[in-house]
Amino acid sequence: GDHRDLHSFPTRRSSDLIERECGRLGSEHDRLAQLIAGQERKLANEKFLTRAPAEVVDTERRKLSSWQEQAAVLGQKRQRLGCS
Repeated sequence: GDHRDLHSFPTRRSSDLIERECGRLGSEHDRLAQLIAGQERKLANEKFLTRAPAEVVDTERRKLSSWQEQAAVLGQKRQRLGCS
């Protein structure tokens, strides 16, 4: 048979998959960005910092750090895939 058709199909299919993955990673990155912004506001709130037990503040700081790391990894994945 004709092999030319076989070569064009996987390329189109893989570009669709990459586009879909870029969208998924973008949505996840946006979700994390909202969580990070909210967490930064919480940790900038003097009332929260003075009233909350130290271990709660520490837990909230660890959450923020974890979300920032996750956002950075997602950004790197998007960059490797060539997402816009």
